[in-house]
Amino acid sequence: MQSCNYGGGGGGTGGIGASGIVVIAILQCSAGQHLTTATSGFLQCSNCDPGSFSTIGDNTCSPCQKGQFSSSGASSCKVCSAGSQTIVVSGASTCTQCPAGTFSNITTGSVKCFSCKSGEYSPEGATYCSKCQANHKSTNPVSANCQVCGDGEYSTAGSGTCSTCPLGFYSISGHNCTWCGSKGDPKVEVNSYQHWTGGPKLGQCTCEPGYTLESSCNKSTCSIALPMGKMLHF
Repeated sequence: MQSCNYGGGGGGTGGIGASGIVVIAILQCSAGQHLTTATSGFLQCSNCDPGSFSTIGDNTCSPCQKGQFSSSGASSCKVCSAGSQTIVVSGASTCTQCPAGTFSNITTGSVKCFSCKSGEYSPEGATYCSKCQANHKSTNPVSANCQVCGDGEYSTAGSGTCSTCPLGFYSISGHNCTWCGSKGDPKVEVNSYQHWTGGPKLGQCTCEPGYTLESSCNKSTCSIALPMGKMLHF
């Protein structure tokens, strides 16, 4: 029997002809294709599956590397952009956006998203994390947003927790701590504002036990309570 070789340009068939001659077709698949066997038993070129690729004449498909992806019939793989990642080790058909509270700043094939630190946050698909503003917090390293500090609390920018205002100060949620003594000058002598308990709101600033509130000249002072109604100012 005689064997004959025929060149093909991206597709063809092979088998025994009517005269009994064995016909072998040499197939050269196009880029993005590979050799498969049809139901008829003949060879054919089919598209590479998503997550793989081939160049012209390869006739086999290779998986995309980690940090890359491809769709069906791809001649090459594309890299995942910053703010995304590939979940599988290789052969990814798509890139997944970084979840909220994570980020990726790699632009040449991002393979992993990194968690934001405590005191930071990020939306989905972020390329960087942002610090929480003052009087806010993010206790969970993987945070989509920051939580406002409550009444009587405060924080500096980038904080993971809120702290209680010190004695003699108050705060309203999301604001800095402020001296007690509503109309007093905060630059007066320190003793004028000693013995305040502080509180979440201005109206809740009271004197600590053993002291009474006295107001004069638009200034409020906690004075030690003496017997017989006498006052000693500090």
